[in-house]
Order: sequence, then C-alpha cells, then structure tokens
Amino acid sequence: MVYVHVRLPATFAVRLARQDRERNTVAKLMKPITILVVDNDEDVREGLCRLLRRAGYTVDVAANGIEALKYVQHHPCQLVITDMLMPGMGGLTLLERLRELRPGLPVLVVTAFGDWGSYSRAIELNAAAYLTKPFRSEELQREVQRALSTTRDETVGRASSQS
Repeated sequence: MVYVHVRLPATFAVRLARQDRERNTVAKLMKPITILVVDNDEDVREGLCRLLRRAGYTVDVAANGIEALKYVQHHPCQLVITDMLMPGMGGLTLLERLRELRPGLPVLVVTAFGDWGSYSRAIELNAAAYLTKPFRSEELQREVQRALSTTRDETVGRASSQS
C-alpha cells in the first residue's frame, strides 16, 4: 500500500474550517422546536396541538397566562401561541409579561373576539401575528413558520457576527 501525502493550499483549509463552523451553527439551529399553546378551551388546545405536532413541532400546553409564565420561566420554547381572553391572565397581559421576561420570544395572538384596540395593542407589544378565530390551518402554519424563520434569521445573524 502506498501513502501519498498531499499538502492542501491554505485557502482550502480555511474554507473547510468555515464550512465546519457553518455546519455546527446549522446543527445547533436544528434542535427540536417547542411551541407553547395557551388557551383555556381544552378542545382548542388539543386541536392546535394535533396540527402542530403533525407539522413536526414539539408542543406543550398551558390553560392560562399564569401557567404559561411559569412554563416559560423554567422551560425553553421557541414560540408561544396564546388566546386573548382567558381567566386569571389574558393574552395581552401575558404578551406584556413575556416581553419583560423574554423580549425576543415570538408570540402569536389568537382570538375569537378581535377588535381594533386589542389588535393595535398586540402589534404595539410586537406580537408576531394576530389571528382571528376561526382561521385555516394553513394560515396558522404560515404564521408559525414566518415567526420561527424571523427568529432563526436573527439567531444566525448573531452567530455569524460573533465568529
């Protein structure tokens, strides 16, 4: 058996190192995505869970804003989908508290009783989307993907600026 020693140009070695860094960054971003669904209506929660799990997401649930805040404080999640009207703590109050706790966490607000005031407040609090029930599953999936891709774009931008 004959071994041949090949010396690679320095630019090639640099390119390989850069590709390895990019692969590692992508691998970190490919971790399972966890979505927290917050709604006091169990049927709505279960319907959203089925839809999101079918799309490949990990889904956890909370019945109100107070449960959701406790969850977010102790568990990682990449997106929150919350109903507007719930006992204890409603969706807008939850959104306000999440902005204090995790400012970059995308939050989709869904409601059966949409009005201009709640819409404008949700947008002012930087909600990723505001959907009025009933909505089509395709519409929800599009907004989920958009919110997650925006978050990933920001993460990739931070990761590449640090290298």
